[in-house]
Amino acid sequence: MERLKILAIIQAVSSFAILVVPKIFPVCDMLNAQGQPMKCVYTYQVVFIVGVVAFLLTLEIFFIKTALWKKIIEILILVLSIVLYVLPTHWGLGICMHETSPCHQTAFWTSIFSFVLFLSAGFVLFFLSKKRRENFDE
Repeated sequence: MERLKILAIIQAVSSFAILVVPKIFPVCDMLNAQGQPMKCVYTYQVVFIVGVVAFLLTLEIFFIKTALWKKIIEILILVLSIVLYVLPTHWGLGICMHETSPCHQTAFWTSIFSFVLFLSAGFVLFFLSKKRRENFDE
């Protein structure tokens, strides 16, 4: 049970870090040729919304008692971490093409924290399913 609490804390910290990363490493404020903000601005607006949902779900894990609902929430966190990882890539909304743009640093740290979120959710699901199998063996 202690492992699950540690992993839940890791999830909460990494999902909160996803929300804070654009404040530490701001996305670029350049305009494109039409005078519109670059697509990284819109990407990180979506990342913020998805990150808030992921953060709220990670906090929910501390209050849920049943294993079924924990598994459902962990599956949602797993899916959201994949979405957070893909959003800044060319498969998602993308970021600026300029290699010197600050949004590349933001995308780098967002991908690291979303990968940590993905791994921790996967481990929680593994430990929850392992716990269930141990209960059947008894």
